[in-house]
Amino acid sequence: MKPQIPLLLIAFLALSCGSKSSSPSSPGGSGGGSGNSSLTAPMLTAALEDNNGTIGASVNIASSTGPVTDAAVTLTGAVISPIGLSLAVTASLPVSINGALSNITFGNYQATGWTYTASQPYTVTAKVDGTTYTANITAVGAVTIHSGGSGMPVTCTWINGISTSSANPLNNSQFSAKNSSYATIFTDPSPLQAPFLTSPVTIAASSLSGATTVIMDTGTVKTGAFPGSFAASYIISNCEAQTAY
Repeated sequence: MKPQIPLLLIAFLALSCGSKSSSPSSPGGSGGGSGNSSLTAPMLTAALEDNNGTIGASVNIASSTGPVTDAAVTLTGAVISPIGLSLAVTASLPVSINGALSNITFGNYQATGWTYTASQPYTVTAKVDGTTYTANITAVGAVTIHSGGSGMPVTCTWINGISTSSANPLNNSQFSAKNSSYATIFTDPSPLQAPFLTSPVTIAASSLSGATTVIMDTGTVKTGAFPGSFAASYIISNCEAQTAY
């Protein structure tokens, strides 16, 4: 897995956050920023993903002094045995702090080969400098795409782990179609904002002219996750399926 945010969810993760005890200075401009020195508590971001059948867990951890590379990170769930995540890389990711971006350098921990099951609860636990941080989320998934082929409508179904009316965690979903050059030619909703799609959804053939691949992507994001950590910490689940059209 790459230590990055799934594209479907990136629009919801530009949080204007500071510490509960003190607010860091906002870096100027739209990028760059003051880096890890902006953090007044450890920041953790977790992603549990089913990417067209490829399953992975990724947890990013940073502190004010830099990437955290010695944390003990574990994934547990009702349908899996506890799995330890191993440090894979360090990577810089943009984080919005007080409305401006800082490039925060994280230690990225990963695990593959576990069972991702829609509607099941999962918990990520990380011990950082003697303090344990925990976040949980119910997985979305089981995406299916039904189509009679080119020139026919496409119907997608999936399982949402929570109510689509929930604000946090927030369920969101988007259908997209790509042409033979894999350029996006249609999305619903467009732009990616509420109201989001609910299962099942049928896309008319008239919207898919020129499409060769259709994609259904659904996800859940819980902000303010990992109590006691930096306010912009979060956990997400994300499931994507695609097929030829």
